[in-house]
Amino acid sequence: MKKLLSIALIGLLTFNAFAQTNKRGQDRSKMTADQIAELHTKKMVLQLELTADQQQKIFQLNKAQALQRQERRKERTAFGEKRQKRDSNMLFKHKNENLDALIAHQKEIKNVLNESQFETWKNTRNRKIHKHLKHKKMKGHSKNSKRKQEKR
Repeated sequence: MKKLLSIALIGLLTFNAFAQTNKRGQDRSKMTADQIAELHTKKMVLQLELTADQQQKIFQLNKAQALQRQERRKERTAFGEKRQKRDSNMLFKHKNENLDALIAHQKEIKNVLNESQFETWKNTRNRKIHKHLKHKKMKGHSKNSKRKQEKR
């Protein structure tokens, strides 16, 4: 259960990071929710071979998720501008809300996709999560090694 929750949280963080910038450094935060949802839906069409009906439903889900991400980004920006630190209760609340949103999103996706499409979607998502974890671990490792070298 803990693994599932941590994977879901990491998935959300990965998705948020992907929504902000792509590999070429273009700023996605300047795109509208419709634009982000359309791009994400088209990627899913290519990957999962969605029907026209599925495309419309997935687009609506992606749009709702993009709107939520934009709203959360604004909240984080406003909170950061006040230069306040989050306490443990606030962090727990936000992480809990994020996990609840991920669980709800997964259920909605499962209702739209057939079984094979859903399995493909989950596998792709898990690969992205593991790739993100590996990258994050490597970045953290390099910071620790620099600190160790400075101490010597």
